[in-house]
Amino acid sequence: MRADLKAAEKLRRARYTATTTPDVPRPRRTVTGQQARAEIARAKETDLAGRALPDLIPPRDPPADWARPRPSTAAGLRPGPVPRPSVSGDATGTAPASHTEE
Repeated sequence: MRADLKAAEKLRRARYTATTTPDVPRPRRTVTGQQARAEIARAKETDLAGRALPDLIPPRDPPADWARPRPSTAAGLRPGPVPRPSVSGDATGTAPASHTEE
């Protein structure tokens, strides 16, 4: 158990980059501006179309027994409003009046 605590302490301790000139200490995993610009330049040079999978197969049509959206009946026409279930518990099925002000 003591070895586990020593290992955890070693991992927790902050590590700084080595330097040969006086400079502000920087954490070891910090990326400098120059390194970031170089990484961005490399990413821009990458041809994504060349990296795409050439053998990509389009998916098949779903089985006939799966639920699918209904095709629209006419362009521009939208289906009517969906009836809401009643909120009140009375036998008439009417909903109570809304008391919100608009």
